[in-house]
Amino acid sequence: YDEFDDYEYGEYSKMSLKTLSKDGKGNKQAVSDTYEQKAPKTVKKTSVKKLKSSGGKVDITWKKSNKATGYEVYMSTKKNSSFKCIKKIKNAGTLKYTKKGLKKGKKYYFKVRAYVKTGSTVSYTDYSKVKSVKVK
Repeated sequence: YDEFDDYEYGEYSKMSLKTLSKDGKGNKQAVSDTYEQKAPKTVKKTSVKKLKSSGGKVDITWKKSNKATGYEVYMSTKKNSSFKCIKKIKNAGTLKYTKKGLKKGKKYYFKVRAYVKTGSTVSYTDYSKVKSVKVK
């Protein structure tokens, strides 16, 4: 019965798989189900130059990456996990971002990575080293 076969394959093709991995503490965390292309070696990764905190906000500045199309800024309340992209900078000349609405007295961790867009393909550099700041 042909319609049954089409239905089976149709449903199967819509399915997306996410894998869970356990970190050293036994916590499960989702591993990305998308493949990210690595930027060419000629594009150097960026590094966080400065984190400045005042009035419940943090100013993040980073080094320019040669040939980058833009940057992604990530933030977490943990040093080694739970980073979320908080801003995608689409202008390669922009090297600063201000994150507002943070809790005073709490420590936040930031990292940045550059990306290169060639046609419809986007490739990413490695992440910068993680830097932390206590919000004032």
